[in-house]
Amino acid sequence: MSAGLLGGAFLSMASHGADQLIVQRLLTARSLRDSQRALIGSGLVVFAQFTLFLMVGIGLFAFYHGRTFATSDAIFPTFILEQMPSGLVGLILAAILAATMSTHSGAINSLAAATTHDIYIPLFKRHPDDGATLRFGKLSALAWGVVLTGGALLFKQQGTPVVVIALSIASFTYGALLGGFFLGWLWRRAIQRDAILGMAIGILVMSFVVFARQLLPVFPGMSGTLTSLSKIAWPWYVLIGTTVTVGVGILSSLTHPQLTEAEEAGRTWK
Repeated sequence: MSAGLLGGAFLSMASHGADQLIVQRLLTARSLRDSQRALIGSGLVVFAQFTLFLMVGIGLFAFYHGRTFATSDAIFPTFILEQMPSGLVGLILAAILAATMSTHSGAINSLAAATTHDIYIPLFKRHPDDGATLRFGKLSALAWGVVLTGGALLFKQQGTPVVVIALSIASFTYGALLGGFFLGWLWRRAIQRDAILGMAIGILVMSFVVFARQLLPVFPGMSGTLTSLSKIAWPWYVLIGTTVTVGVGILSSLTHPQLTEAEEAGRTWK
């Protein structure tokens, strides 16, 4: 219960408050109030959506009389293929493809925008309105599309539900992302260096937490620690990553003088 409530709260804060995928959509609203309404409305829709998912799951359990499947991901596809009429199957497949295209287009746009504005423009001293910047953004979108498609094609069935794998991968970096926002918002002494160091250490720690099982053969001397880390449930990932990022950032901020009021007012996280 605590993992679902506390861990889920941090996961939601990261995904809906700091993730570029959601933030870029909120920034298209006409005003702050419209963004707030969209965010609250999203929460209500997601609640109704998961209620529907749970009801469908209960119905499938009753329909198959508790039958055991090789993986939980095979239950609904089996029902679609064996029980639904052909026309309805076509509509469902079209809906799945449409939802996939919608989600992945937003993800690709977010990655391309971050690559262009956070790496390319500062590194090469370009202006956002330059034609070269636009071309690089398009190439970035193409490159990230290839990377995401290639990653999906190389994925191997592990016996773990896809939703768990997806949320685990997302939680891998969500903690560092949310921790960076918390650090800049709540700890005014922190500067950009502290945030980068905290996020880097946070991601490093989460690498050992998320991939603990895979790292056991690589680091046999850490078998005890890695075995303990492998037992941590994925809903705790964001909370752990956030805590590590904020903690390291605070400690790093104590190694330099605090900004004056004038520097605080005009700082740009240098």
